[in-house]
Amino acid sequence: MGAQRCRGGDGAQRDLRSVPHADLRGRVRGNLNDMLVDDEGRCYIGGVGHSTGDEGDFGPTSLLVVQPDGEVHETIGDLNFPNGIVKPDAGSLLVAETYAGTVRELQLDDRGVPVSSSVWAHWGPEIDYFDIERAHAVLDVEPDGLSLGRDGTVWVADANGHGIARVTKGGAAEEFVDTDNLSVFAALAVGQRLYLCCSPQNGTVDWSKLRSSELRVADIS
Repeated sequence: MGAQRCRGGDGAQRDLRSVPHADLRGRVRGNLNDMLVDDEGRCYIGGVGHSTGDEGDFGPTSLLVVQPDGEVHETIGDLNFPNGIVKPDAGSLLVAETYAGTVRELQLDDRGVPVSSSVWAHWGPEIDYFDIERAHAVLDVEPDGLSLGRDGTVWVADANGHGIARVTKGGAAEEFVDTDNLSVFAALAVGQRLYLCCSPQNGTVDWSKLRSSELRVADIS
């Protein structure tokens, strides 16, 4: 159990404590990665598909759904490095598959559990294998963080590029925010601002020694 000391509105110090909500050990291949929590308190969690520091055991992995009561569903077991997740509506979910060059659309049942999937957008050659180095060498876009845009579009971060694009279903870009010599790994549109977590291009640095990341913001009004 962990505790974080903070101060309340009256200036008094108080403890905030966390307790286990769901046991996810052994549920996905490798380590856990991105998570989305919807308005009902349902959690959608992906895994990177390989062990820390060892991409040699990289392979397909699942999307976990954790219900508000802690019940866990293991779904869609063939994801290729699931990354950013957004929920456009109650019946669907979009998941970035970084090393497939794909954003996949998942159809949800009435409990919010994925029951089928299809390609929402794809860039570059078809990837029918699980090999990070090989995919990195040929992909045009490595979709990472996602954020909902207007009129059914989605902001798609590119871990191997120099910005983020607002795209329609199918992958056509309507707007592009340039981030100079940095790539975008996570993004969130709030009102008329788009917040971007930026770091050097994927595969160009030793992440354990990285000291050159930035939080950027773009006016999207």
